[in-house]
Amino acid sequence: MFEDARSVPRDSTMEADVVIVGAGAAGITLARALSDTNLRVLLLESGGLEEEAKTDDLRHGLDSGEPYPVDFCRLRFFGGTTNHWGGWCRPLDPWVFSRRPWVDDQGWPIDRTTLDPYYEQAAGVVELPTEPTGWQWGWDYWRQELKDEGVPPLLDGDVVEGAMFRLSPPTRFGTRYRADLKRAERVVTLLHANALELETNDSAQLVTGVRVGTLSGNRFRVTGRIVVVAVGGLDVPRLLLLSDTTRPKGLGNDHDLVGRYFMDHREGSVGTAEIATLPTAFLGGKLSLFASRRALMALTPEVLEREQLLAVAVGIDDTTKGVAPLVDKATGVTAAQVGTVQRALYGGKSHAVDVFIRAEPKPNRSSRVVLGDERDALGQRRLDLRYTRSASDDASIRRTLEILAQELGRTGEGQLRIAPEYTEQVDNAFLVGCHLMGTTRMADDPTRGVVDRDLKVHGIDNLYIASSSVFPTVGFSNPTLTIVALTLRLRDEIVARLAP
Repeated sequence: MFEDARSVPRDSTMEADVVIVGAGAAGITLARALSDTNLRVLLLESGGLEEEAKTDDLRHGLDSGEPYPVDFCRLRFFGGTTNHWGGWCRPLDPWVFSRRPWVDDQGWPIDRTTLDPYYEQAAGVVELPTEPTGWQWGWDYWRQELKDEGVPPLLDGDVVEGAMFRLSPPTRFGTRYRADLKRAERVVTLLHANALELETNDSAQLVTGVRVGTLSGNRFRVTGRIVVVAVGGLDVPRLLLLSDTTRPKGLGNDHDLVGRYFMDHREGSVGTAEIATLPTAFLGGKLSLFASRRALMALTPEVLEREQLLAVAVGIDDTTKGVAPLVDKATGVTAAQVGTVQRALYGGKSHAVDVFIRAEPKPNRSSRVVLGDERDALGQRRLDLRYTRSASDDASIRRTLEILAQELGRTGEGQLRIAPEYTEQVDNAFLVGCHLMGTTRMADDPTRGVVDRDLKVHGIDNLYIASSSVFPTVGFSNPTLTIVALTLRLRDEIVARLAP
């Protein structure tokens, strides 16, 4: 059922077994997953069912570090950022969970096999179409599948391999699952409910309540046996830092880790290419961007280790299929025009394509979220993102593109040209994925992470975090599928703890 926080009696207390702060991918997934239990669930959403200007202003943040679109990447209404999600889905690769000696401050306390059964469940939540043989992600499977469909894998071998993504519709959680939560008798979704502070006992080992406020001025408390913070990777640390009554540095922050290691994928168009073949798995036809599957190219794990690189997925878009072409800012020349000249000079068949990347960031302790001095309409300090990229981020992108260009040339498949505006201006603020990750990282050791392998905040018995903020390393896969998988795993943890 749905209720409005503006109608809750002032200074009252609402009680539940589980309180979930945030109704995005994680919050809605967890509330639905708990709706078939006997647990009473209270789901808090800052906004309404649709975008509202006054609530929208609450997402405004500062960015005193490298330029970053802090406001653009966040939404404050039911469904959260799934309201502008592109639908790209892929599990994290198994090597993302392992320790790579050339990547500092990384490694998960769990491995990929821990999440595999939850990835399969998550695929259903994001409405991925089921393959006849089940949920398939590995490139070995798709290499054969493409061969059977008469599609040549582009640059498939010992140096470059395919990285298959699946495409969600995309699922707008706030629309798709609204009726489910409306029917759920033991789940109350409270709209216009802003979590102001997590209250604790004197030792800060137990969350005793959540202070809630509305823009209309109403104030009240909610309590739960378990509290789950399920907002985005910038707003999770903000709430923990604002909760400073018993811990002046904020909750979960005894080791100065809350807000640190902010990461996002470097993502966007970086150049043009001329290729001899136009494999539909990478561009159009049966496996187009607008269908259920899409392949990108990536260096093999062996090459990443040999070159000591971060992972980069490289994709191509056909300039003749209605995709906006990348234009060289200096000359105004497009990839298609380059191809026309090349064919006139050298003959033969070639196709003009734009080249885009989705690149893994290196965990960087200096990249962090803090509280700024400016306050919002609720009187809360706004967040300040001090975004800092590692030099190895762009070095890995450049080297990956160099290797890819060499492979295109060696195999006779084509030529690759990197846009000057990328190589000369790598601090492009818009080359981001809006994937807000890493700010409350997962680790068994509380001196190295904010949450443990079960997503519980170290030192606090009943506080959990369901968000991409818990990712200690991220690979190049989009985070939504992993967020949902982790949340479904958390559902089992909560039920096991609270079972009678």
